Amino acid sequence: MIDWTSLAIAAEPPPAPAPAAEPAPMSDGLPLLITLTLILMIASCGLLMAEFVLITGGWLIGLSALCAIVACMMAFHISFIVGLIAVFVCPFLALGIGMAMFRRVRAQASGGVLAADTGIHQIAARLGIAVGMEGTLLADALPAAMARFPAANAPHEIEVMVIGKPLTRGAKIRVVAIDGMQVSVAPA
Repeated sequence: MIDWTSLAIAAEPPPAPAPAAEPAPMSDGLPLLITLTLILMIASCGLLMAEFVLITGGWLIGLSALCAIVACMMAFHISFIVGLIAVFVCPFLALGIGMAMFRRVRAQASGGVLAADTGIHQIAARLGIAVGMEGTLLADALPAAMARFPAANAPHEIEVMVIGKPLTRGAKIRVVAIDGMQVSVAPA
């Protein structure tokens, strides 16, 4: 005999699926991620420009590249398109800054033309700094520091390298050599 009750229960349609959840709102950390990405991009540009002012042997360029790489990685966390834009913008930004700074440095050296013997001796000569001249250290020299030398109209400051033991700020110094990219001094 057929049990009509169990057939009726089996014939009932399955329950309706639960309504789809609304898409998740944008992450609360997204503004912070965008801010940090922009800060790293700006830091990358700043470090690249600083390499032209501070001679570090490429350390600042390496830090600049690291900042740019981390900024690109963070940009991909924002969205794929933003990451691609960052990857394509970073090299052009670095190249543009590098070329602009190179033109600026080149224009300042030797009246706009780099010569084979371009060096600090030309700057020292223009400032009236010569071997035997005495000056004062403006900072502790470990072994390099800025020094001030008297001049007719105003004192001039130039970076010097101390020969021998380190000297402290305010020490009297005398120029002993001007060679290539270095003004060498000793205690006066």
